[in-house]
Amino acid sequence: MLYMQVKEERFFLKNIASGRSVDPSLTNSEVARAFGADLILLNVIDVFDVKITGLPNSNDPIRDLKKLVGRPVGVNLEPVDLSAKMLEDVEKISLGRTSSVESLKKSR
Repeated sequence: MLYMQVKEERFFLKNIASGRSVDPSLTNSEVARAFGADLILLNVIDVFDVKITGLPNSNDPIRDLKKLVGRPVGVNLEPVDLSAKMLEDVEKISLGRTSSVESLKKSR
């Protein structure tokens, strides 16, 4: 179990979408950390094909990003039930962005 001590009675979580960075030599997570983010949440990340703009190619980019920013990094995986009847069209997303046994194991 992960316990975190609250300092100054606040947490700053930054939700980072994959895509362009404000500076190609920096990750958006580094920028968020520079502005005080305590926690980083990666969004729109395929855990089977991780691409983080500004981070050099790596075999374990999420772990490298954690080391780089020195803060906890989470990954947002979408809970998708493909068998559920929906009232609207379902947007198709890659398996690596969904919450499944395989993607959860990969994201550890």
